[in-house]
Amino acid sequence: VLPDDVSWDSIHEIKNGQTQIIEAWSITEHGKSPPVERVPCCPSASDLYDKWYRHGLPLILTGMSRSWPAITRWTPSMFRNEFGDVKIHVRNPHDPTASAADNLKVETTMGEYMNFLEDEEAASHAHQHHMVGMLNNFYKSPFRELLKNDVTYFPEYFHEMPETISEEWDHATCPLPWMGPKGTHTPLHHDIRSSFNCQILGIKRWQLVHARQRQLLYLMDDMKNFCRVNSDERPLSMVDLEKFPLFRRATVWNMTNHP
Repeated sequence: VLPDDVSWDSIHEIKNGQTQIIEAWSITEHGKSPPVERVPCCPSASDLYDKWYRHGLPLILTGMSRSWPAITRWTPSMFRNEFGDVKIHVRNPHDPTASAADNLKVETTMGEYMNFLEDEEAASHAHQHHMVGMLNNFYKSPFRELLKNDVTYFPEYFHEMPETISEEWDHATCPLPWMGPKGTHTPLHHDIRSSFNCQILGIKRWQLVHARQRQLLYLMDDMKNFCRVNSDERPLSMVDLEKFPLFRRATVWNMTNHP
């Protein structure tokens, strides 16, 4: 119930004013289809912070992982041959035994999952059957050596793997490898921490919206880091603007990551 001196019209007026300010920021500073800046690796941490991070702007660092052993070594055949019997967890919404309360997690072996990824017919019908990084302790054995030896760390940007794992070490800073078939995607959301994404195999397309425009994204009531505009996982170019009219004012960065 609104106080006597507050009307719904006044609330809508304030909300409309906010979106106009956001829209003006979007168009004047970035345009409706802004490019994502590409910079050769690697600018200093202070430049990275001052020019991009503190403004919430996306950036592509080129050449960062070109010399990593992982680029040539991390293949389905390697994981199958060296870790085929290792039990892993994958997110599989197509499995009737998977529980939504447990992130649709099911157990399989690395070998079985690599066979699935290389089966184009099977993968084409189960594109959300992916290996979720946070569900697999890659910083522990037997995958720990891969992260120590096959990835080059940049301490100014992100933490190196420690020699030993302790309870005091912040596991949230550890690399989280993700694997999935072609077509794997998630609805528009924000992660709980800032991210570096390094593509090892295949490509990944990103669609990004600035945090200043969150009022245009219709955040979910129960999970405020997810948005309702494409909760059905449709591309942002196909958002229902009659149902979500404010989204037409949003600026979307489009970018594609390659190895």
